[in-house]
Amino acid sequence: MKKLIPLGLLSSLALFTIPAFAQSPQNVPVASTSQKGSVLKWPLIDIRDKDGTDTIINISNDNTVGVQVKCFYLNEKKGRRDFSFFLTKKQSKSWSVLNHFGTLDVAAFPNDGSFPGRADIGELVCFAVNEAGSEQIRFNHLSGIAKIVNFTDTDATQHHQAFEYNAYAFKARAAVAEGAPVGTAGTIQLDGVNYDACPAYLITEFPPNGVQSISSRLSITYFDNDLAVASCKEDLRQDFKVHITKLRFDVWNEDETKFTGAYICSDTVREFGLGGDDAPPDIVASENFSVDVLDTTGARFQVSGVQSTQCAGSESTGLLAVLSTSLSIAPDTNESAEIGTTLRGVGADTSGFILWDPQSGTTPERHK
Repeated sequence: MKKLIPLGLLSSLALFTIPAFAQSPQNVPVASTSQKGSVLKWPLIDIRDKDGTDTIINISNDNTVGVQVKCFYLNEKKGRRDFSFFLTKKQSKSWSVLNHFGTLDVAAFPNDGSFPGRADIGELVCFAVNEAGSEQIRFNHLSGIAKIVNFTDTDATQHHQAFEYNAYAFKARAAVAEGAPVGTAGTIQLDGVNYDACPAYLITEFPPNGVQSISSRLSITYFDNDLAVASCKEDLRQDFKVHITKLRFDVWNEDETKFTGAYICSDTVREFGLGGDDAPPDIVASENFSVDVLDTTGARFQVSGVQSTQCAGSESTGLLAVLSTSLSIAPDTNESAEIGTTLRGVGADTSGFILWDPQSGTTPERHK
């Protein structure tokens, strides 16, 4: 039952509660895939050789003036490559990550790194910088997409598979002029004040592994789901620090039954199967994503990056993610299609950052 507050007291309280409310997480601007921004993040870059997979990147400048863009690749093993290019007014550029050329020639995706994980899976981060490449700047006119293209999917009836997703965009929120530096060079604060914050957690609907659903005409079988997650605490410097988090999953079936206990330890970027044959050995309670446990044809989950003793050295963080699903459409018995989507953000985490090494006045490379 709600308690009634006298009108006079309510008016007095308003003097104190309004400033606090203005700083509440509900009012903090958050990155999304439906806007332009000064920083772009693609949580999934995939160039796995065994599947003949490539990722095609498109990036655009919607402004009437040009801008210098700084980008970083990061793979799961923490190998990294950076590159820079200039986008003229209203220009759009694209390239193949696997072959590192297109209308824009860029650095090769890193194949090195000394940490666990894959060297052919990772993420891409790009942001607007000044012409010298020495400071990040306000330029809320960048947008991008990624196409994950599979040329030789041997598990599928149709060996050519593809899906597309939008990059997450962070607007610069600092009260500075267009093209002016934001914050301290080399530190992009995803705090809702300098740049958009990250979502506090992510939600999505998904088909449980192994479920069969009936459309108006055909039977559809969903084989498995894969999740690519990127942390919002990102150190892209040469001398970097690893930031670990526990990815905690809460799952609900269509009957509103909640299933808890699923988790996996992660760092800056990780891609893994949610149950089934693709699930890594260190994911706990992966059966929570299967039809055998959920017992409904649809479900939803929430994933949060939290601190936990179950993941040594972990800390809480905001997250960005892409979910992909393999399915067959009758009469196919093997995979017919691969579909993908970004997850929706809820709330705001203001502790995020991107750390990078400014070039201190040197001239950045420009690819033709």
